[in-house]
Amino acid sequence: MLGGDVVWSLVGLLVGQMLGAAVMSLHALQGPRLGLPQMILSRAQFGVFGAVVPLVLVCVMYIGFSASGTVLAGQAMAKLLNISHVAGMLIFSAIIIVIAVLGYKVIHKLGKLASIVGILAFVYMFITLLLSADLSALAHNNYFSLPTFLLAVSLSSSWQIAFCPYVSDYSRYLPRDVSATKTWCSVFFGTVLGTQTSMTLGVLTAAIAGSAFPGHEVSYLVGLGKSQAMAMVIYFASVLVKLPSLPSMRTAALCR
Repeated sequence: MLGGDVVWSLVGLLVGQMLGAAVMSLHALQGPRLGLPQMILSRAQFGVFGAVVPLVLVCVMYIGFSASGTVLAGQAMAKLLNISHVAGMLIFSAIIIVIAVLGYKVIHKLGKLASIVGILAFVYMFITLLLSADLSALAHNNYFSLPTFLLAVSLSSSWQIAFCPYVSDYSRYLPRDVSATKTWCSVFFGTVLGTQTSMTLGVLTAAIAGSAFPGHEVSYLVGLGKSQAMAMVIYFASVLVKLPSLPSMRTAALCR
């Protein structure tokens, strides 16, 4: 992964997950107590004018998340419709705009469907990869490099911390008297386990694919489908799982 080995990349990612998730979980505690979205809370912490700084940073984060998601979903859309990547991204962006216009209930219903389809596709790809890969050879790839280890730590920790600006947007719906310990642990372990599992699939896939992986991430992962029909299902899942998150991200940015 980015020049690192498999074993220490996974260790570095896990360390970063735990560091970043600890910070993010603390932010989640504010939601049930105050009942306000995270960026609104920042006005009390930084002042009306001081809150401009985190507001600018979170807008940059929204743009980055949307851009990366659109690129990957555009690759999948291009394969599904046999069109160029640019056309795939444009079509995907148009669909996102329509979903955002349709509003809250549609986003949530689509999110439930995407969760089911995404989990099934992920489990299928992970099992297929584990059954087909030479894991012992990957395990022997364990030379330690401090710069790449720190890079892995920074990547995963920054991913977790990037959720801080809106984690209380969701935790604020919890009862006011909910246990702070239970809230912290639920957010911490849920996000660490989920993200580490996803990144583990990415690291293993990148290690097996080598130079064939960059720029063709979606198509290589879908190649685990073995059959054309299964590949199409995974392409569809790749597009579907991105649809609910990006409209909510963009509408949230407009409401700040």
